Amino acid sequence: TMFMTSLSVPGTHLTCSAKFGGTLWNKLEHAFHIWAGCGMSVVGVQTCGDYMFSGHTVVLTALNFFITEYCPQRLYFLPQFTWILNLFGIFFILAAHEHYSIDVFVAFYITSR
Repeated sequence: TMFMTSLSVPGTHLTCSAKFGGTLWNKLEHAFHIWAGCGMSVVGVQTCGDYMFSGHTVVLTALNFFITEYCPQRLYFLPQFTWILNLFGIFFILAAHEHYSIDVFVAFYITSR
């Protein structure tokens, strides 16, 4: 699904370098560099694009379903509180311009099914 759901860079603050070429060995080295850095720009990984499903939204929503399902009855307020935090998290993901709106909404929809 990563090749089928690839999108362009969502924010103007992100730089997009030329397509990486070279030998098969160079391409494997580059892929390992992205994998070893967990795809994070903080450790120097530079990629050009985004994928359809926001992993940030998936993790937030899955955590909320876990809390809703397994929270003790005496902590009745906790699931409602975490769902409010989930909505704030989705808002801030969109406000940071790191994901397209469709990324976030599709991730929430798929996780909640």
